[in-house]
Amino acid sequence: MATLFLLYFIASVFLFLIAPKEYNNLFCLVLTVLFISQYIQYILYVYKNERKWLDYTIIFLFSSFLVVYVYPLIIYSYDPYLFSSYYIDSKYINKGTALCHMMICSYLLGGAVQRTKKVETKEKRNIYSTRELYVLAVVVSALLLITYIPQIGKLYALVNKDDSTYSLFLIVCLAGLAINNFHRKYDGLKEFISNNKFYGILILVLIAIFLVLGIRYTIIQLLLSLFIIYYLSCSRINWKLLIFAFIAIIVGFSAIRDVRAGNDVARLENASTDIQIAFSFRDLISCSSNIYRGMMYVDRYDYLYGRSFVADIFSPIPYLPTVMTPILTGESPRDNSTQVILTKYAGFYNNVYDSLVGTNCFIDIWMNVGTWLSVLFFFIYGRAVEWVRRLTPYSIYAYLVYVTFVSHAVFAARGVIYPDWRTIIWASLLLYIFERKKSIIVSNNRYLGV
Repeated sequence: MATLFLLYFIASVFLFLIAPKEYNNLFCLVLTVLFISQYIQYILYVYKNERKWLDYTIIFLFSSFLVVYVYPLIIYSYDPYLFSSYYIDSKYINKGTALCHMMICSYLLGGAVQRTKKVETKEKRNIYSTRELYVLAVVVSALLLITYIPQIGKLYALVNKDDSTYSLFLIVCLAGLAINNFHRKYDGLKEFISNNKFYGILILVLIAIFLVLGIRYTIIQLLLSLFIIYYLSCSRINWKLLIFAFIAIIVGFSAIRDVRAGNDVARLENASTDIQIAFSFRDLISCSSNIYRGMMYVDRYDYLYGRSFVADIFSPIPYLPTVMTPILTGESPRDNSTQVILTKYAGFYNNVYDSLVGTNCFIDIWMNVGTWLSVLFFFIYGRAVEWVRRLTPYSIYAYLVYVTFVSHAVFAARGVIYPDWRTIIWASLLLYIFERKKSIIVSNNRYLGV
């Protein structure tokens, strides 16, 4: 498989180097066909060797397909400004799509190379949940309810999203779910629900509130966390129920989309079926424009040379990003983020600053380090994801990291690739504290002859 994906990567480099300067739909079609071919081969390989249909890479690549390929192949020809009123220079579309395609091929090549390596396994060390963790989860959940319940009824744009409290809830919840499920195997969904009632109830209550408020990212992240833990822990998966739940989620989110989209929905009255289906995923597809906008920004100004990474490097330590980022870069963490930089750049054309245009994980890395270091980054990232995935059955820390990766998989392509660095560090620290507590209790019992 590594040899095959190496050939795909070499082809992607060649296509990047010869990309036409003006928009060419046929060129975008070639890139899309190559991606789909590689994607299908990866899925079949995973099923053949592991009897599984799903992992982080499969979800991440589906999201990447929507972010990278759909707009240049389908949407641009129909209406270049269907998802965005900001100016886009069409000469960047071929090059930008080929650039992202090359990074995706590098990611897959990295994963394929890591699969050839032997996994060094260790004996499982179980950690058992404690009363303190349950109390902490209740306290953090209460803080979230106090924050969000009074905002029910507000327009989505006016909702104050308390990311710090939500991050704390996610940290506690993921640590608790990891402790609850790492050492278990379930026969079915009922047994899984029975063992996770406490965290399940907390998550469902928050999902209901986020659904009313229209905050989709947190809903998907929480649902994916539960799903991947269920998927890793159950010997028999109820696929009919899961497919029904997936369809229900798509319908529900489409309703939220229509409320948010406003006048854009009217523009679809005479659109073909593929355009209307694509519109259901507008949150992802609309981020394609950031690929081209990012390239326009670098051509006009320069690379960021790591400015966007500074705040995230210090993010595990509270308040340190706020202190260190201005010292090292001269600007605030927010102003250094590519989504703010790209928004201001879009405003250069239209004088629109009232909302953020978002970013894109591929262009976010590229704007900071350039083409070939971006390719190297995604090769290493592919290896890291595969290394963690293969260690998941043997290490609770790898289990936690992998669950966190998957929880972010859908929106990773439309955002940044490293947003859960703080979540992973703090949740791992919680696991370590409870692991040490268990070890101390066992040691004391032995000393006392218990």
